[in-house]
Amino acid sequence: MTRWSLLTVVVVSSCASLGSSALTKPMRVPVIGSPALSHREVAWKSADGLTLKGWVFDPEGAPKGLVVLVHGKDINRQHFSGEAVRFTRRGWQVLAYDQRAHGASEGERTTFGFHEVDDLLRGVEHLKAQRVVLVGESLGAAVSLQTTARDRRVVGCVAGASFSDLETIAAERRPFFFSDDDFDRARALAEVEAGFQVAAISPLRDVATIQVPVLLLHGTRDSYIHPDHARRLHDSGPTTELVWLEGVGHLDVLVRREAWDRIERWMDEWRL
Repeated sequence: MTRWSLLTVVVVSSCASLGSSALTKPMRVPVIGSPALSHREVAWKSADGLTLKGWVFDPEGAPKGLVVLVHGKDINRQHFSGEAVRFTRRGWQVLAYDQRAHGASEGERTTFGFHEVDDLLRGVEHLKAQRVVLVGESLGAAVSLQTTARDRRVVGCVAGASFSDLETIAAERRPFFFSDDDFDRARALAEVEAGFQVAAISPLRDVATIQVPVLLLHGTRDSYIHPDHARRLHDSGPTTELVWLEGVGHLDVLVRREAWDRIERWMDEWRL
């Protein structure tokens, strides 16, 4: 092999590894401190043996059900767990947990729902919940939509800034210097290393089968996941309601008070 041929192999391999890691290896943000709201620690095992950790917030008296707060990629359970009080005062138990490869939960790779749906449902089973509302943002929104399509215990879903399908968002977010071949190799390597198929992850396909109410929230200035993803989900989902948050970007969809006030009104409308 010539020096230039060897260099080409190294560059190609490096691009594939870079792309694979960018797609499936989240930044791990540590959990610092704990909420002021009364809570307890909880942990359960995933199907592949990972320990997943979270906080449970209990209401006064018997809970009417369980609200699960599902964070996005590169953050952790603390992102919007401060909103748990909105639900405990309405009589709901609340679970805020770290998805695999995030926060204090074990794992190195995210699979965008391939394993995360089962991870979430095992948390539901651990708490013996029979009536569940999911509230997710970005990756967490996509996981929530996929979970809602698969489990009848879910009676409502809030999805903030979800992607419509992984193939589309991965292509939109690929590095500008990646050729089509670079992108294909990176995707193939990510599938091998994380153990899932990119084409299998499609909230767009799943939302078409959902029969319970779904509230879609999306910022009009989201430059990370384009608003077109929300439009496609809304067009495909027969039970969806789409609310635009004017002037809001990607990271603050479930930070703005207007979003949480709208979520509570939605719960009132559906008597949740």
